[in-house]
Amino acid sequence: MKILFVTHQFFPLHHTGTERVTLDIAKQLQRMGNFVTVLTYEPSSILKNEKNSKFLYSGTGIEDPEFEKLNDDIKRKFYTFESVPVISFRHIKHVLGFEIFDTKIEPFLHEIIKNFDIVHFTHPMRFCSALKICKELRVPTILTLTDVWLLCPRALITSDMQICDGPDEGKKCMSLCHYDENILSRYYDAKYFFDNVDMVFSGSKFARNSYLENGWNRQINLNTFSVDYSYVKKVDDPKELVFVFMGTFAWHKGLHVLIDAFQKVKNDKIRLKIFGRAETNNPYTDTITSAAKNDNRIEFSGLFDYDDISTIMNDVSVLVIPSNYKENFPLVMQLALAFKKPVIATNTGGHPEVIQNGVNGFLFEPGNVDELSKIIQKLSDDKQLVSKIKKSIKLPPRMEQEAFTYEQTYRELLKNQNIKK
Repeated sequence: MKILFVTHQFFPLHHTGTERVTLDIAKQLQRMGNFVTVLTYEPSSILKNEKNSKFLYSGTGIEDPEFEKLNDDIKRKFYTFESVPVISFRHIKHVLGFEIFDTKIEPFLHEIIKNFDIVHFTHPMRFCSALKICKELRVPTILTLTDVWLLCPRALITSDMQICDGPDEGKKCMSLCHYDENILSRYYDAKYFFDNVDMVFSGSKFARNSYLENGWNRQINLNTFSVDYSYVKKVDDPKELVFVFMGTFAWHKGLHVLIDAFQKVKNDKIRLKIFGRAETNNPYTDTITSAAKNDNRIEFSGLFDYDDISTIMNDVSVLVIPSNYKENFPLVMQLALAFKKPVIATNTGGHPEVIQNGVNGFLFEPGNVDELSKIIQKLSDDKQLVSKIKKSIKLPPRMEQEAFTYEQTYRELLKNQNIKK
């Protein structure tokens, strides 16, 4: 089969959870004999202080000679990442950040989509217009919910950093996050996209329930996010007790909560290693580095490469995911469990689906520094507790299983399409 994956951004410049999901499934489907391509977008730069808040990205400022100018609005380039062919678009001028359908990119999608049997959206941001082309060409479509972006462009966090249950058809977006009335049309466009893809999957119960509880009622199939075990090797435990954070330096990821909690623990025999990109001129980065600078037990270790993950896991005792929001289902959680490493996480989003408090890890309330500190202290005081918890860890599902489910779905959709014809 010829399969086109559609995602909002991709490697090598972007490498968070959705990009990893897309890459791992694409590579596995290749190994199963399918032809796979990724359609994505590469923003030039983020507008940090744009007065017009509807603009998120700028098409100016960075020139990439690999991009071909298609018209006055759009550029495109082709490349390959880890055996996967990629088609990437970019706007030349400002691009609207929250709009569902992009009329500027849409004219160039027909020539791409007509070459594929299936289009699989792993994140529809910037490419919802591809659904219209698929309908015209009668190409079956699948959507995997990797987050709640269709419901809310702010990941269910209000403008004053409070957790939100849902948009109330856009009304709460206006009252709590101060969007103008255009957010209402955004909501209904997103709902139209959700209702009209042929099949919807979710990698977590949390994401599935978030949409259903907001009245987006249709069948949402569960296909749990898995692990590519080709990266997983046998590792040892560090001699010291090492807590590790792996993620983005952003307020909603809660790194400041972890640093504050760690510093309340009086034990010179423990360490905290922080993996992530420390962007310059980022106030949050300045805040966390300043908070940690007087504690020599805390180490900023930079970005990590998946190819080095076994080496990194040799120096991990416990992974900490201190999210301040309803995080869907972080792949790093599954990855840690695949290496038999206990996980401490907030009791929100998809975490409680996997982490059982006191069994394979610990759960705590978002933002509760004291509660997290007590968990770290407990592990520090009982040298055998980590080893005891490791014995209770059940391995996450394999990538082969997740990809096989999708492949079977593709075949069923194509069979049904042929019957209709």
